[in-house]
Amino acid sequence: AAVSEHELCHCPLFAGAGLLLLFLLLNLLYSHERKTEIGWLETLNQSDPGSIKVAVGLSDLLRENKREKEALPLMEKMIAIRGDLPLAQSEYARSLANAGRMDEALQVLEKIKQNPDPMGNTFLVEGSIHEVRQNLDKALTAYETGMKLEPRSIRLLNAAGSVYAAMGKFDQA
Repeated sequence: AAVSEHELCHCPLFAGAGLLLLFLLLNLLYSHERKTEIGWLETLNQSDPGSIKVAVGLSDLLRENKREKEALPLMEKMIAIRGDLPLAQSEYARSLANAGRMDEALQVLEKIKQNPDPMGNTFLVEGSIHEVRQNLDKALTAYETGMKLEPRSIRLLNAAGSVYAAMGKFDQA
């Protein structure tokens, strides 16, 4: 017996396959969009190698696309150009940490904290390193210090909440 179009469209197997196809298509479009965005940011970075925002955005996209090995040299160039800025230093530390060079990253962060006006991002990166190393007390201290500098930082608040939850202190999370 022939299957009607109505029965085919409402068949759970067909509906599931349709959803899978839609998911794969959207993933492909997203992937293409990211590659285009990376290419665009690479061009911008070449024309303005001193732009921290471009370097950080490109570095983040490279990491998201499993191209971490390209992110660290990019941030090393940024440090050579704008190493005087705490944001450049903290993003360099984050790239070091993502490359597994945690001790070097902590050394960079310690230098930044000597600055009379450290940024919350410095403590976000430091807390993340301590969290990866399962040193939750130090991670929480770093996040809380960062929140004193930037009390409206959602990233710091979420990070501290995650640590409180991991410590079983759900009422404080």
